[in-house]
Amino acid sequence: MILTVILFLFILGILVFVHELGHFVAAKKLGVKVEEFAFGFKPKIWSVKKGETTYAINAIPLGGYCTLYGQDENLLEGNKKSKEPKDFDRSFMSKSPLSKIIILVAGVAMNFLLAWIIFTIILITGFEPLVSGMVEGRGVKILEPVKITSVEKNSPAQKVGLKKNDLILAVDNKAIGSSLEVVSKIYEKNGKEATLEIKRGDQILNLGITPRKNPPKDSGPIGIGLAGGKIGAVWYKAPFVAMGQVGKLTGMTVGAVGNFVNKLFVKREISKEVSGMVGVGFATDVVRKLGLTYVLQFIALISVSLGVMNLLPIVPLDGGHVFVTVIEKIRKKRLSENQMQWFGMGGLAFILLLVVVTTYSDIMRFSVWDRLVNLFK
Repeated sequence: MILTVILFLFILGILVFVHELGHFVAAKKLGVKVEEFAFGFKPKIWSVKKGETTYAINAIPLGGYCTLYGQDENLLEGNKKSKEPKDFDRSFMSKSPLSKIIILVAGVAMNFLLAWIIFTIILITGFEPLVSGMVEGRGVKILEPVKITSVEKNSPAQKVGLKKNDLILAVDNKAIGSSLEVVSKIYEKNGKEATLEIKRGDQILNLGITPRKNPPKDSGPIGIGLAGGKIGAVWYKAPFVAMGQVGKLTGMTVGAVGNFVNKLFVKREISKEVSGMVGVGFATDVVRKLGLTYVLQFIALISVSLGVMNLLPIVPLDGGHVFVTVIEKIRKKRLSENQMQWFGMGGLAFILLLVVVTTYSDIMRFSVWDRLVNLFK
């Protein structure tokens, strides 16, 4: 439990820090004064001022922040030139709409960059995919097929003729990259027949098998043990393959968020495709037990998700500020303080609603209340 909490805080801290680092680098390059760049949240443990920027390490390791001069709308009392401070040209407010957008999206870009670096590395070394469908990416090679390590007596697997050391190449004509993916696809069938493509020696077999809806205790739907399943890419192709994997994860995340919003506001249902902090915490415990490559994939997945969520056109998210910048460019004048407050309150209400809904969904899905009650028994 303690290790999981530490890992969860580490992952969250790294992802937010990397995001803020993007804003920091872009602001510096475009001539915006960075007042403070910090890892973690206050209280402050250590700080040093170099040039115009204070660099700090804070006590709460849940990310970081980058304070830009002039990002606060109160820098100017009005739009008159006479009221501009002497160093107004170093402020965020003074920059062109394009420069503002670059600074705003730089954090998201860093989240995608982190995911790309992670996938490039693990594709070169080889890994067991955490997410279904990764094996189908262009340039991906199956380094180690999924192997059946045991077959239970009187199980569906034994009845259709599956044997120990058989290799599972595909389920329902979809290539398989890991044992986790086999398990996931079998459970998705929900008792309906699945077709397994099996390699046995030099033979390729296609066997139909119907998973059990209610398997015996300590047994799975079809009654087999699994091991292996590893994919990778040639080192010089890995960066391009990694780009495809990040693109696939981005598409999946956008689809999941869109489906979540559609179900919530149109169908008044809660989709299980999106998890909140509780779900991420439980997932952290799972990947910690599975090993390093799973943890790295999880970091990449959350990094992409964080990037996508931050691009939503909702203030106070980066995408919301980009939206406001575009609106101001079209109107050729800044939004009033009152208008910004309405944007902010509406966005904050939406975010709080998502937090409440996803938290409730996670609590019900993972039986959090029952787990808490059992702690005191």
